[in-house]
Amino acid sequence: MLTSHSGLSAPRTFELDIRKMPHSTRRSVVFARLDDMGLEDRMIVICEHEPEGLRSQIAAWWPDEFDWFCRETDAAEWRAEITRRQ
Repeated sequence: MLTSHSGLSAPRTFELDIRKMPHSTRRSVVFARLDDMGLEDRMIVICEHEPEGLRSQIAAWWPDEFDWFCRETDAAEWRAEITRRQ
């Protein structure tokens, strides 16, 4: 579990591999992690397809709070890098 930090701490980077999670719980796990992210923290979500639906929902629920960069690393792995803006 992530912990919240106050003060001047360095930005954190962590990975969340959702490929083996049940589809019914994936987004709620990602959203819980997003709520715990501090400024400039970065989360890399690993999944088996381009997570465009997740991106759209994050943009709708947290407008202008996160930057998003997504890339395919191979046919069965996509990495979405989500960073909380300052």
